[in-house]
Amino acid sequence: MFFCITASALSIFSFTIFEFDDLILPRLCPVLIVTVDHATSSTRYPARRQLRCADSRGGIPHRVRSTRKSRPSDSRWRDRRSPAVQISIPPPYNVLDRHVSPKDRLAAEVGYERKMFAEIDEIVAAIPKQELAIQWDAAHEVQNLEGAREGWFDTLEQEEEEIIDRLVRLGDHIPDGVELGYHLCYGDFGHRHVIEPKDTGLMVRLANKLSERVRRSIQWIHMPVPRKRSDDAYFAPLSDLRLNPETELYLGLVHHSDGVAGTRQRIAAAAKVIPDFGIATECGMGRRDPKTMFELLRVHAEVTDMENA
Repeated sequence: MFFCITASALSIFSFTIFEFDDLILPRLCPVLIVTVDHATSSTRYPARRQLRCADSRGGIPHRVRSTRKSRPSDSRWRDRRSPAVQISIPPPYNVLDRHVSPKDRLAAEVGYERKMFAEIDEIVAAIPKQELAIQWDAAHEVQNLEGAREGWFDTLEQEEEEIIDRLVRLGDHIPDGVELGYHLCYGDFGHRHVIEPKDTGLMVRLANKLSERVRRSIQWIHMPVPRKRSDDAYFAPLSDLRLNPETELYLGLVHHSDGVAGTRQRIAAAAKVIPDFGIATECGMGRRDPKTMFELLRVHAEVTDMENA
């Protein structure tokens, strides 16, 4: 088992911050762009470089500037894979959903997507592909399909097909060599979902369609697990998950509120259905008291060591 770090600049990591100033992405949904090199020598898992870098402050640049801390020279750093700068981006559907009047959404989406793709092209040109990962944060897409809000189209079936078309198009725009992930998000306002998932069924359906239709490789798909869901029914649809061999599944089942014990209960329930997965928090590590951060990381590490012992 392995885990995915869902935090940004932490002192146990060597990190690089890249800032982009004149872009629409930070203004509409600020993202922190960080390089994370894992430096924990006691772990026995292939630590991933995923995860979502939340709660950046302010804007940053057209021209990339970087501040790189030197990498420690001890043996913990030998033979590491290249670090990844992860950029987590909300799709146009997500951003426009409640900020543009329904009659104007489709027209606005065309220009927004065009500008977003141009900015992604700038980022890809500025950062070496082997150091870059892009994650699409599909929040309103998932929430609307689950029934949280009225969607854009006449039927739920059409809504799902249109959303899949968009997520496929976004994935296909990311060039080969850049890592690609999808975060299927139910929200995290006040550490509460916008709507509770009934089970993993919708997420499995979306993941299968993305795996089938995206032309390039997908490196990971992340699915949240509510704190109170350690029941078999929640995880049962995972038996129908059909990811491609190169795609890793991350289950967001780590919760600070019930620590190692609760996390292990959810791992045990998931493992009845699917034996191979990574673990993460539900929706990153933003929007929390910084004092809780290291305890949350300790839970990740301790649980992973236990499961791999």
